[in-house]
Amino acid sequence: PRSGYREPTSHSAEYNRKKSLPIDDIVKKYNAGRASISELARDYRVGHYVIRRKLLEAGVEIDSSTVRQREHYFNDHFFDVIDTEAKAYWLGFIFADGCVLSTRKDIQIALNSRDHGHLERFAKDIEYSGPGIVKRYDTETTYGKLSVSSVSLRSEPMWDALVATGCIPNKTFATHAPLGVPDHLNKDFIRGLVDGDGGIYIYPDHESLELVGDYGIIEWVGNTIPMEMSAPQRHKSIWRTRTRSWSAFGVID
Repeated sequence: PRSGYREPTSHSAEYNRKKSLPIDDIVKKYNAGRASISELARDYRVGHYVIRRKLLEAGVEIDSSTVRQREHYFNDHFFDVIDTEAKAYWLGFIFADGCVLSTRKDIQIALNSRDHGHLERFAKDIEYSGPGIVKRYDTETTYGKLSVSSVSLRSEPMWDALVATGCIPNKTFATHAPLGVPDHLNKDFIRGLVDGDGGIYIYPDHESLELVGDYGIIEWVGNTIPMEMSAPQRHKSIWRTRTRSWSAFGVID
């Protein structure tokens, strides 16, 4: 050891902290995804190996792939109550273009890298701080190489809240109306839905809002917005609809 290093003794402050660790609280925080091993070590002022050993002694299965070294700090409870335009919008966007994974309670959004900035806005709204949350990488598709930007969050509280609103784990498209969104925020939810699985298209003589998804969500949108929509039309495994209007922007303004 270096000359300035001293081995801990039985009378050291760290030794006393080890003896008085609240194991039950540590296990609860770790299992709930509220803190990583590093965060727990920092909070209780002990080495991370101490926390790891205590968890193992308590019979906790350590996630060896990441060891819960959570680097991303954000508002885990952002979707607990949908009471703002931003929450309703991002809920709609995740319904359409996000993914809640059942195996690890992860939330993922992956977009073409030209929309990198959009994911940065999401990070800002969920009060993210820490290293870069939006990752960029290249992937091979049937159409060639594609540059992708993605966000991946592991949070049991956020995952539970999303599932409670109707996000179905491992589904590609939204399947039904959201739960817990007040009527006055439906338009904001639909804005997110359209940004994820649709768009507003400008033609020489009119504008058109178009949306794809499962039949249930398409039918709900048609019954919710104050503008006539075409009857849902099946296209392979999905359904699509569009407005019959001169001004599609009026639907979500």
